Amino acid sequence: MFVYLKDNLTQELFKIGLNDAYEFTADESDDQNRFELIFVKSTTSVNDINDLNVNLYPNPNNGFFNLSILKNDTEFTVNISDVTGKTVYLNRFNDDQVHEINIKDQTSGIYFVKISLDNGIMINKKIIIK
Repeated sequence: MFVYLKDNLTQELFKIGLNDAYEFTADESDDQNRFELIFVKSTTSVNDINDLNVNLYPNPNNGFFNLSILKNDTEFTVNISDVTGKTVYLNRFNDDQVHEINIKDQTSGIYFVKISLDNGIMINKKIIIK
């Protein structure tokens, strides 16, 4: 398993080692979704990661938002959890269409979105419900 840090502003991908130390800077004006962690099985190529374009929008939102994964040719699972780790949404998809996600029944706060593709790629993002 490999872990990468993707900078969505520069489209750079950094492989993170187990004992490596990293330092980077971000401005207050940077988008809150600038960085994301990507977990990959060793059989997945870096090109597969770079080709993916995962978006959650709008963010922040009212509990209703869109998920799009471009250039995806594999099934994937979306697991959304609250800050306590409780799963509040779980669904499986099999295409690269835009999917409407509705968790309007949840309270305001930060939620963690884990997208697990069948090819071994896992992407972690966060959303904010106002």
